[in-house]
Parts: sequence; C-alpha cells; structure tokens
Amino acid sequence: MGRGPAPTLLEDIDDLGKHKKPKFGWPDEVEEIVYQSPSDESDQAATIYVPDSTAPVPLLIDFHGWSQNYQYPSGAQAARWCIDSNWAFLYPDFRGASNHPDGLCSEHVVHDILGAIASIATFVPIDRNRIYLLGGKTAGHVALYMAGRAPDVWAGVSVWGPWVDLKMWWKERIGCRKNWKYAGHIELACGGKPSASEEVAEEYELRSPITWLQNAVGVPIDLNAGLNDGRIGPVAYRHSLHAYNELAADADRFSDEEIEHFYNAMRPPKGTPPPDPDPLYGSNALVFRGISNNVRLTIFRGGHEVFYDASLNWLAQQRRGEPAVWKCAPKFSIGG
Repeated sequence: MGRGPAPTLLEDIDDLGKHKKPKFGWPDEVEEIVYQSPSDESDQAATIYVPDSTAPVPLLIDFHGWSQNYQYPSGAQAARWCIDSNWAFLYPDFRGASNHPDGLCSEHVVHDILGAIASIATFVPIDRNRIYLLGGKTAGHVALYMAGRAPDVWAGVSVWGPWVDLKMWWKERIGCRKNWKYAGHIELACGGKPSASEEVAEEYELRSPITWLQNAVGVPIDLNAGLNDGRIGPVAYRHSLHAYNELAADADRFSDEEIEHFYNAMRPPKGTPPPDPDPLYGSNALVFRGISNNVRLTIFRGGHEVFYDASLNWLAQQRRGEPAVWKCAPKFSIGG
C-alpha cells in the first residue's frame, strides 16, 4: 500500500465543515490534522502540537476517553506540558467513541495511531527514542493495548486506572447500576455478549490489552490505580494487578487469591512493606508500590484519576530500548 496523501493542517482547508480547530479547553497553540489511515485509507483526524524545531523532539501521545473523540479537551494538561517542554503532542481520534466495531481496540485503531505518528513526523522531526504513551482513566486500556501491539516503538508508557480484560470488565459492568453503559457499548463493539458465539468471544479476547501485554515486557510501563476505583470509579483496580502479573518476573506476581483479597479488603497482601512517600502524588498517600523487570505498579489513596506531574516527570526519564528509570528528576509542574 502506498503512503497516501500528506497530512493536512485543517486550518489550510477552505471548507472546514464539521472539522474546526479546537478552541474550548485547549491551549491556543494546538492544531488539528487530517491524514489517511494505513488501515483502510480513510481520512482520520488528530489534535496536535508541533514545536518550531529542526532538531528531533520527544513525542507524547495522549488518548481521549471512552465516549469522546479527538476534539474533547481531556488532553489539555498533557498538551500544555508539551508546549512548555518543547515536545510534540498527538491526540488521535482512533475512530472516536468505543461503542462500534471499528473502535474499541480494533485493528483499525492500531493502524490509525501508528499512522498518526507518521503524519506528525512530516511536520517536525521526532526523536524515535523518545515516543511516549499516556493513557488516563477510560483511555488507559488504549495505551496498554498499543504497548503490546507495537512494543518496539515506545520509550515509556504511563497508565492510570485501566481495564485489561474486556470480558472481565463486561461482567463487572453488566449488573452495575452505576456506569452500566460500558457493558452495552462493549456488546455493540464486539457483536454481542461474550457467550453469543465463538466469533464474539474471540473479539473480546483480541480487543483486550492483556492478550498482548507479554509482548511489552521490555517496555518501561508505569501502572497506577486508585484504591477506590471500581467502587467510586468504573474500573476495579484488580485489572492493574492482573496487568502487573503479565509484565513482572514470576517471583513477583500476585496469586489469584492475593489479587481478590487485595481488591476486596482494600489492602495489600500480608507482609508487604509499606511504600516510600512520593511527592509527585501530592496528598494522595501510596498504599502499594511494586517494581519488577520494567514495570511498576502503584496503588494510591484516590479514585479514577490521573496525576499528570507524576506521569509526565516519569515519562521524561525513559528512553527506548533502555531499562526503566524509576527515580525521577526534580519535579517539573505543568504550567510551572
């Protein structure tokens, strides 16, 4: 397949139609682009920031939430970091909301995101050893999914409150009065309930980050989840424990019984040493921190949330193909 037409800044298009430069909630410096997906040659869009640089710059890829698209400003804080740090910023659409077959970790999503990286690289040189993924809240699964699908690309992956097993998460949501919509959206994307057919069950498996995570054992990955998530948020933090197991050394993994006890009792397994305080998490005390291979798992007192200073300061230390760096440099705050 050919490369297709070059990506275009939307401000250069005479008839913008429904595509407008993002305004509400975004920094003034961001733009939108349209580019051709290598998956099906369809036009796809992304919100970007491109610094004025002839030297290669780091690239941060952030992802919109479950029911959102590339124009929704949940990536504004990450964009501000990039503007202040002279990084490139990419916030792809990857088929919008996760309630249809082309969305929700489909094959199209993989190629849309990789195609968006190639597209932004036509505007500014990208440091291929410093391409980072940030997945917060209902976008955490996308970052982990891409970590497993294209592990050779990433220097570091920071994830907050992800689900990792789609069938497990569907079961958790199907009988829940709060956040019940997710189960219905999953069925729309996968073609029905997991028991509908072997083909549908396979869709649940193929769209689950945990299916692919072992491919990413060499990638620095920082998993984070709030102790109250799953109770006052939509994703039980047991998912983060299962993700850790896929990436950790055998001796450092949780047993299934330990995972369920940790989640149900809201405390780590007996004998677990208390974690050291981490000022990047502010007033949210750490409940558990485990490090094994290139993965770190942090459970903090909080809910379904993201601490951008912790995430971005950690990502800034990582380099592709090198062991994870866990001790951060002096704190740099967004906008500070």
